[in-house]
Amino acid sequence: AVWLFWLLLAPSAMAFWVCGQSRTSDYAVMACMIVSRVGLWMFDLAETQVMQEHVEARFRATLSGVQTSLFQAFFVLIQVGGLAFHDPRQFEALVYWSVGSVFLSAALYSLWFARDALHVHALAELQKPLAHAPLP
Repeated sequence: AVWLFWLLLAPSAMAFWVCGQSRTSDYAVMACMIVSRVGLWMFDLAETQVMQEHVEARFRATLSGVQTSLFQAFFVLIQVGGLAFHDPRQFEALVYWSVGSVFLSAALYSLWFARDALHVHALAELQKPLAHAPLP
């Protein structure tokens, strides 16, 4: 889902790269932002499911609090970026920054998922001989 989010958002950066500052790139950014929300919402649901399945109930509130504070910190960072690149001619930098951030997020999530899948597979392999061992 996060890769879908990036895939649907990436054409906005390509529009700026190909067309530069123009109405075409402006409309491409708006369209990509609207359509890419599907991937964002899908990832949000998947992330909630991962937290419910992989985090013990007693730690969920703490983790949720940390997640919310990180969200707020990154939101402030986005606002600071908007202040730093306030000139409409600099908007292209914000587009590249956003698409790059989503790509980095997707890559990090994929690395975590691959690592977690290896752990689950290794655990299943360790439990396999135990499942077939005769009971005393």
